[in-house]
Amino acid sequence: MRAQIRAIKGIPAPTGTCQYSHDQAVHGKFERDGTSYCGVCKSDQRRASRTRAATPTSTGETTCH
Repeated sequence: MRAQIRAIKGIPAPTGTCQYSHDQAVHGKFERDGTSYCGVCKSDQRRASRTRAATPTSTGETTCH
C-alpha cells in the first residue's frame, strides 16, 4: 500500500541498497507517508540512542533527551 502512495505522489522507487549497503529488497521499509528507510539502519540508530540514554554521566545520573 505504501509503495502505491509513493507512485501516486510521484516519488521514485527506492535504491537497491542504503548508504551502508543493506539490501533494500530485504530490509527496506516505508513510513506512512511513503518515505522509504532502511530497517537495519533505523534499528541500529534506536539501539545506539537507548545505549547513550542509559549510560551514566560523570555525576552518576543518566542522560535524558
